[in-house]
Amino acid sequence: MSEFRSKLQRGVVVFDGGVGTYLYEKGVYVNTCFDELNLTAPYLVSGVHRDYVGAGADVIETNTFG
Repeated sequence: MSEFRSKLQRGVVVFDGGVGTYLYEKGVYVNTCFDELNLTAPYLVSGVHRDYVGAGADVIETNTFG
C-alpha cells in the first residue's frame, strides 16, 4: 500500500496552501506568470514548498495553474 493511502487510513492528511498567493505575498507581481517562476526563479518556488513542509504539510502540490 502506498504511503499516501496509509496516511489516509491513519487520519488527516494536510495539503499545502496556495503557492501563487504565497508568491504574491513574497513580492511577486500579480501579473506575473507564476508557472514561469519554476524556470526563472526556482529558489522562490522551492522556498514556498519548504515553508509549507515546515508548517506541517504532508502533501506538496506543483506550482501550476490551469
